Amino acid sequence: MDTIIRRALIIGAGGGVGREIAVQLAGAGMKLALTGPDAADLMRTAALTGRPLDMLVLPADIAAKRGQDDILHIMQGHLKGLDALVNCAGGAARELCRRALPLLEASDRPVVLELGGEAALSTGEAAGIRLEALDGGATDERAIRALAEKAVRIVLGD
Repeated sequence: MDTIIRRALIIGAGGGVGREIAVQLAGAGMKLALTGPDAADLMRTAALTGRPLDMLVLPADIAAKRGQDDILHIMQGHLKGLDALVNCAGGAARELCRRALPLLEASDRPVVLELGGEAALSTGEAAGIRLEALDGGATDERAIRALAEKAVRIVLGD
């Protein structure tokens, strides 16, 4: 699969498993948008990808309508859609995930991946989209890396 043209939004990319998923997806050549509340954490994640200038860093309050509006507007303008939505923020990202679903419409294999906590979307809301969930309770570095590897395989369709 040619992952160069694939695009993903990672919600909660400022640390933990979200950061590790970003690093691994960037290594696979995906174009990424990283979001979370702390700009400095997102910039560290972008730096760890080895391609910081290729990352779309979107610090925002994902629970606030204005933050969601900003993220979605920038996503539409810069990435022209999504192939994958990775939610590492649980239920706090519920509305952002719902509002981002139209960005997945043009993808031939759209996927929404939920990690840990309360799921943001139900299968009915994500009709026609592959909806996957993984337990995101990993806390040590090795477990986080293993969980991220599973997540990356799902996003890449392996």
